[in-house]
Amino acid sequence: MSGRTLDGFLCCLVGADQYALRGVDVALVTRADEMQAGAADDGRVGVLARSGEQIPVYSLAALLGGRRDVRIADRHVVVTGAAGSRYGLLVDRLVRSGGNGASVI
Repeated sequence: MSGRTLDGFLCCLVGADQYALRGVDVALVTRADEMQAGAADDGRVGVLARSGEQIPVYSLAALLGGRRDVRIADRHVVVTGAAGSRYGLLVDRLVRSGGNGASVI
């Protein structure tokens, strides 16, 4: 998706809970309003189109046993996974943690 990798960790906030992904596992971070919203039987909340690939997006809250939240305003999608099997996680906020401290995205 891009030739750049993210150093450190990308922390995803869902409600009051915080989770982290290794930066090297993050293929793309984008605003949720770039996603085509639409629920499906497999639990997805939408699809993100990138480079000819249709990437399913799931609510991280729902995957972790919470309620499936489909709001997109002021939210982000974090794309992970190998080429051809990528998927996105819909999260509330992001905090990048690396060698230069943390910064809210």
